[in-house]
Amino acid sequence: MADCAYKSSLGPYHDGELDPERLREFERHLSGCDECSTELRQARELSKLLIAARPQDIEPHELAGIHDAIEEVANRSIFRFAMGLSAIAASILIVSAAWLYDGTPARNPISRIQPSEEAWERLASTGQIEVPTGARETGVAQQKAIEWMAVSLGDSPAHERR
Repeated sequence: MADCAYKSSLGPYHDGELDPERLREFERHLSGCDECSTELRQARELSKLLIAARPQDIEPHELAGIHDAIEEVANRSIFRFAMGLSAIAASILIVSAAWLYDGTPARNPISRIQPSEEAWERLASTGQIEVPTGARETGVAQQKAIEWMAVSLGDSPAHERR
């Protein structure tokens, strides 16, 4: 049957779908081809069995078993997804912790800045007061620093000179 040219006509012949000309041609072929005759006989026997079989209603316990099986498969796939997501989160946590603590000094750029001199040394050498970040500059601290330096050098404070 594998190399028979009429193989594709067997199904339509069995179902009564061939036009009259192809029907006559296939019936002539059928009388001389044992493979097609055997295949047609098997198809007819199978059709008789299927017609004789009466489908029955599904029992409630069978339906419950089907629903349980479907729910189990659904829960299993959700569980796998959750496990995969947990594994990814754990990996990110481990890599992040290793990156944060790799044995080298702190990576914070602010902590790397080491003041070259203390604030009092800067004031003494430049006469400038460093105003903390975010603080309003009023000029009062600068004026007091100038007075302190003047007193240290032997000059009288501005309030005594008046």
